[in-house]
Amino acid sequence: MEQKFTTRKLVWTAVFVALGVIIPYAFHVVPNAWTFLPMHLPVLLAGLVLGPVSGLLTGILSVVLSGLITGMPTVAKWLVMIPELASYGVFAGIFQSKFRKDYTGTLFSLVLAMLCGRIVYAIMSMVAAKVLTGEKPFTFEAFIAGAFTLVIVGIIIQIVIVPPIAMALRRLEK
Repeated sequence: MEQKFTTRKLVWTAVFVALGVIIPYAFHVVPNAWTFLPMHLPVLLAGLVLGPVSGLLTGILSVVLSGLITGMPTVAKWLVMIPELASYGVFAGIFQSKFRKDYTGTLFSLVLAMLCGRIVYAIMSMVAAKVLTGEKPFTFEAFIAGAFTLVIVGIIIQIVIVPPIAMALRRLEK
């Protein structure tokens, strides 16, 4: 994995950040669009294609800029979403650097990054429940519902479309 952060990587990171604002905004014409996890797509792609630094920046900046520009997500959700999305990007980049960049290695890296991101989501949801609401409990059932059950369509979308897009983008780099 190349450690140098080039101008090319910076430009592609900016493209992924822009997509992190545009895609969720476009999805919000659909009721309950958040269940499709549209903001996760460019973050995961940035990590898989460009590495952990780009994944981290895309995860953080997508949440903040989308919130400031569109009002989604609200600032109250940033406490959970910034670490969650940043972790998707970082872990996608780290795992992809450890595995082959073929379909299987990319899919494996993606799934591991998604699981790590869900763990960060659970931790930050517990923190947010305590910070924002005092003693409101965050249960294992609430974690499963929020991290898997309610967003199963988004998870399937990620597994189906992210690896082939990541591989196609890598071919563009050659």
